[in-house]
Amino acid sequence: MPNPTYAFALFVAGNGLNSRRAKQNLDNLCQTYIKHDYEIKIVDVNDDFQSALDKGVMVTPTLLVFSSEGENMIIGDLSDTKTVLETLGING
Repeated sequence: MPNPTYAFALFVAGNGLNSRRAKQNLDNLCQTYIKHDYEIKIVDVNDDFQSALDKGVMVTPTLLVFSSEGENMIIGDLSDTKTVLETLGING
């Protein structure tokens, strides 16, 4: 299988409301706009805070986006679809 076009690392804190929203919003965005060409890794900072520190993540939820265009960081629950799509370089 070829490398995905997008690789995501979503940093969350447990199963709080914002963390659940971010997971659901990311899942919806990927299924609607990216289809099958992505990979998602969920990092719960309650279990693995060192990964967050290593990547410079100071608040949750935070999405790190790794694509052919480079690396981007999006902070929040990903509910602003337009901004997320613009950051990903996708015309929605």
